[in-house]
Amino acid sequence: MTPQPNPAVHLFSDIRKIALITFIAAVLGLLIPVWRLTQQAAAIGLPVWARVPILLFGYLFTAIMPVFYFALYRNQGTLRFSKHLRLLSLIAALVFGLIVAWDLSGWVESIGSYWRTVSMLDWRRDPRTVNQSQVS
Repeated sequence: MTPQPNPAVHLFSDIRKIALITFIAAVLGLLIPVWRLTQQAAAIGLPVWARVPILLFGYLFTAIMPVFYFALYRNQGTLRFSKHLRLLSLIAALVFGLIVAWDLSGWVESIGSYWRTVSMLDWRRDPRTVNQSQVS
């Protein structure tokens, strides 16, 4: 009896499907930042002739990665990487992992200070009220 292939492994082993999923995630993830860019550009109060080029530059700069993912999805060819590039990407991933591990303690400490601030709130009454017995 042959084992059945795992559909999740098959989904994430095809570069075109990964590119399509990443394209959709990138577009959805950029909706709010692009909207905020538009609102902030309107709030600055620049004249229209100055605001339009700034917004166009911002939109084009924001669209670089989603367009790349979509082009990667549309490409019918196969990607071939040399062994040197594979080794370089592995080293870059390890260095990035070390940087994240190095900074992880700072992130955990910031969560602790946030928790101390939240624990000062008296949740029995109004959540916006600070409990005076816990404030020193």
